[in-house]
Amino acid sequence: MTTTTTDILGSCNCGQHTLSIPSSAFASATPALCHCTNCRKSAGSLFSMILIIPASAYTLISAEGTKPKEYVDSGCDSGKSIVRTFCEGCGCPIRSWGEGAEEVTYVRAGLFAPGQLPKPVIELYTKNFESWWKPLEGASGFAGMIGVKPE
Repeated sequence: MTTTTTDILGSCNCGQHTLSIPSSAFASATPALCHCTNCRKSAGSLFSMILIIPASAYTLISAEGTKPKEYVDSGCDSGKSIVRTFCEGCGCPIRSWGEGAEEVTYVRAGLFAPGQLPKPVIELYTKNFESWWKPLEGASGFAGMIGVKPE
């Protein structure tokens, strides 16, 4: 796969996997903070920052002989599974997608260099906020996944 100078590139910690997203798709991505318990656990943090993009806009370039590991997370409150991919070398989360919604992918924003990321416009699973957490100013909050009435 050849990238262009207009692609935005990100990578895992060890560099085995590089993501390429056209700058137009990157600019139109929906940046979000997800506070669901499963994202909290996979991120090892209070939330995961994700970029929601069409799966067709995502290209993964992996070192020869490698491919990301997949974990099928069936413990989601939607009742559907989420496939989470991560680097087998460094354990870095890469992306995820929902069962039955493969046309959309959730790319981990931390894979991209500082200064490239847009401010999140939504927060998911606000019902899981810690008592001291403050909602992100200007972002729409959803008690669960997108499609739930904003708080």
